[in-house]
Amino acid sequence: MKIGSTDRLVTQHFPSHQKILYCVLNWGLGHASRSIPVIEALLQKGNEITLASDGMPLALLRRTFPDLQTKELPAYGIRYPRPSIVQNMILQAWSIHKAILNENKAVAHLYDNHGYDCIISDNRPGCYHPACTSIFISHQLEPHHPNTFVRWLFKRVNHWYIRRFQKVWVPDDAQWYLSGNLSKADFEKPEVDWIGLCSQMKSGDRMVEKKISLILSGPEPQRSLLEALLIKELAGLKEYAVSLVRGTDQAAAPNLPAHWEVIHLADAEHINLLMNTSALVVCRSGYSTLADLAVTGCPAILIPTPGQTEQEYLAERHKQRWPFIAQEDFTLSYLQKVLEGGEK
Repeated sequence: MKIGSTDRLVTQHFPSHQKILYCVLNWGLGHASRSIPVIEALLQKGNEITLASDGMPLALLRRTFPDLQTKELPAYGIRYPRPSIVQNMILQAWSIHKAILNENKAVAHLYDNHGYDCIISDNRPGCYHPACTSIFISHQLEPHHPNTFVRWLFKRVNHWYIRRFQKVWVPDDAQWYLSGNLSKADFEKPEVDWIGLCSQMKSGDRMVEKKISLILSGPEPQRSLLEALLIKELAGLKEYAVSLVRGTDQAAAPNLPAHWEVIHLADAEHINLLMNTSALVVCRSGYSTLADLAVTGCPAILIPTPGQTEQEYLAERHKQRWPFIAQEDFTLSYLQKVLEGGEK
């Protein structure tokens, strides 16, 4: 049974009885997981939907919606080898732009063959077509960076891409306002609508066990680096069971103590169970993860992806709710202090 929740969405902006191509970015699993309740709400409105992505997000969408048609889009192949987002983006700028051009060609080909009424893109800037309504989903309309010039540059590039869309949907609401300044739009076009918090999690009574859950995601090599660090630091933790959600099925699982549970890829029900039963979750500060934590009320330690300034901003913004620490500073003693209530 899927647990996708649509009751917290503002669906008055959603189309009905249309033929829709729904495209999702492959950058970890966050974009795909937050799209699931949106897709469910669109199906409830009688829309015919074709799903498009690549890699693990496409596999997740296929498992979740086995009756829907799917299409594979060109991969971005983004990696985070350096600790600076500026360096990573500059080094990969041409390959990212080329991927956007390629996905636009792929979408144009799909439109020519299937004649969609609407294209919805969760953070894939090339997934639009001038002959139909194109909608862009993003919580980051105002990219964050401590350097004013870099922030201005990222903002201009961001708007240059999304200006081709007729609408922008922000997956947030006034109650939670998880995105903070990231979702502020200083442009009149495209039109911006807030569609509510997009999380598959169910809120309810937590039944806490003596368990720590490590939930990993995001681009390589940082996912693997964090996995290795957590295993090294927590291997000697005896008083708690540990569940490790690796967020990948592409690499061999490491050898771990017997009291560790290893899950390569967890579905929403499993993540919901872990968040409702864990004494503490250790995870990235990605926006979709924060939405899941907010809905479940689960305590967590946030570890922003190094150099990903959006995650650093979100971790700082929500530090009173969830303590955060830089990846290189994480230790077992820090985790124990949080468990004892000594770190906020």
